[in-house]
Amino acid sequence: MALSYQWKWLRGQKLTAKFAMGTTALGETFGPVRIASNVMELPTAGCELLGVVPESAAGSATNVPVIISDDVFEVQVKSGTSLALGDVVAVEADGSVDALGASEYPVGYVVDYDPATSGIAHILAQFTALQQLTALDLGAGEVTESHLANGAVTVNKIGADAVTGAKIGDDQINSEHITAGALDTEHFAAGSVDTTALGADCVNGTKIADDAIDSEHIADGSVDLAHMSANSVDGTKIVADSVDSAHIAAGAIDPEHFAASAVEAAAIAAGAVVEAKIGAAAVTNGKLGLLSVDTGQLALEAVDTAQIADGAVETAKIADVNVTTAKIALDAIDGTLIADDAVNSEHLAAGAIDTEHIANDQVDLDKVKAISGRLTVTNNPGTGTITLTGYGTTYVVQATLLSGPANAFAKITPGDGSAAVAIVSIADMTTGADCSGTNAVIDYVVWDTSA
Repeated sequence: MALSYQWKWLRGQKLTAKFAMGTTALGETFGPVRIASNVMELPTAGCELLGVVPESAAGSATNVPVIISDDVFEVQVKSGTSLALGDVVAVEADGSVDALGASEYPVGYVVDYDPATSGIAHILAQFTALQQLTALDLGAGEVTESHLANGAVTVNKIGADAVTGAKIGDDQINSEHITAGALDTEHFAAGSVDTTALGADCVNGTKIADDAIDSEHIADGSVDLAHMSANSVDGTKIVADSVDSAHIAAGAIDPEHFAASAVEAAAIAAGAVVEAKIGAAAVTNGKLGLLSVDTGQLALEAVDTAQIADGAVETAKIADVNVTTAKIALDAIDGTLIADDAVNSEHLAAGAIDTEHIANDQVDLDKVKAISGRLTVTNNPGTGTITLTGYGTTYVVQATLLSGPANAFAKITPGDGSAAVAIVSIADMTTGADCSGTNAVIDYVVWDTSA
């Protein structure tokens, strides 16, 4: 059976080995092969691959070269299969590849694939050739350096403890080759660990010998409060005159810490001497400054008449609205003490203003008693009469027409001087004659102007 698809080599080491072909010939170039009974055969679906034979080979041919390195090959994707980058693939019997299925062997994974390119994919191969070579009957020492491609000896090919110091070049081992915690004390030469080799904060208390740290090892200002034990700072550790108010806790200085006469006036804060600090009768006149005692220093009702000098109570000492009637002597208020326009009707007793208190020509109509009202005149003239009783015989009457005929006014005709004050009627504004049979509404005001 011939292969339908080849595995075209693209890039890689192209490491080759030589094997014998089975009875089936390989008519294609770059044909994938498997190994069976130490000879190469065409692949079966899902099998392991030995490698790719770059040239056609006859059946039972020997020393046939085969590419055994895990290189990149161009392959055909099985029809109807869609792959993505990184997908693991298996080989089909016709040489195409498909997504890896159950019980199938991986032969590589996709590194480049575009469905638009007729199903062509690039895979990084995974061959079993090196495993198969170890199973061959090779003589001791038959594989020499010349048989190994550069980079062909991987970690998995090196036995445990096979790499000795003689196999490692000078200065080839750096930090990436050393596992964490692998360097113990026996690997360090004396004096080989300097400050550049120490990580930040790696030297803790367990690494420092007792009494090994003296003043030369301590940076200026590095001994803070947290590093001092209780009561470790005594008088010998404090520089003279270095303790100021910022270092003294509130309330820490009690009487035993004051020397005799140590507290002078400059040391006493303003307002610090309260009543409890003053002895009974200790404040004499000599201790009081001029104008230093104000109302806040006086107890309620502490100042009586005996404490006030004659003439000492001035206007500024009297609170507003505190001079009541009882405090004013009889006839003490004369005209000089009354502000202009300060006396109004509420301050005048009934009947207190008689004729002698009214200046000539001071009483006008606004000051004369008046009556007012609204008069409905029906069937003018004859019914519009204002009648007053209990007044004198001298009046002034004012009337205003509120409603009535057009071009009319309220006409006032004097009464008989006894009871009928006036007759109000509606007259024509042009002729002055009464408008007979006319109705109207008139507002009026009557002033009694008799003496």
